[in-house]
Amino acid sequence: MTNAINMVGRKIGKLTVLKQDPIKNRKGAMWICECECGNIKSINGGDLRKKSGGIRSCGCSEHQTKHNMCGTKEYEAWRGMKRRCYNKNYKGYKNYGGRGIQICESWKYSFEDFYKDMGPCPKGDTSIDRRNNDGDYETSNCKWSTRVEQNRNRRINKIKNIDQANEIRSLYETGKYTQKELSIMYNCLEQTIYGIVNNKNWI
Repeated sequence: MTNAINMVGRKIGKLTVLKQDPIKNRKGAMWICECECGNIKSINGGDLRKKSGGIRSCGCSEHQTKHNMCGTKEYEAWRGMKRRCYNKNYKGYKNYGGRGIQICESWKYSFEDFYKDMGPCPKGDTSIDRRNNDGDYETSNCKWSTRVEQNRNRRINKIKNIDQANEIRSLYETGKYTQKELSIMYNCLEQTIYGIVNNKNWI
């Protein structure tokens, strides 16, 4: 593995190289790649580097036609889940893949299996959530949750940085949440929310 040409971060056609696969084949080093369709696949480095006739996608034309759900909330949840766990350049990676959170094998390589296990995403402000924030993405640990439910389940439920304060301001400005509802969501005093939305603290 030490002699392999480092390909991490390269964009090749529809593929982005995420990391080297510890498994080799007879042709040499293998690389874990994410396709624009969200699929993750291990591909030989030589096949990626070929200027003509090389691999430029996961074969997603057939993949997308199979389920016909690209762009749906369920499909975007699946893609986002994989970015958080395997794309080191993704802003939230450190809180997921960076601390060892993985995706079960059947979901990792198949949107169809993910959808079969999770079912349709309920209407409204819902997204995929893990019951145990230290556990992996798998059937027994995942459910569809509202934003309120997800915030209650966060590892950190205290206002500790300006980014979280700005998130609270943005939610309040939508008019969908009262200060009391936000205090419940973020597990803090209503007085704290009042100070944030009125720019009296965390400015």
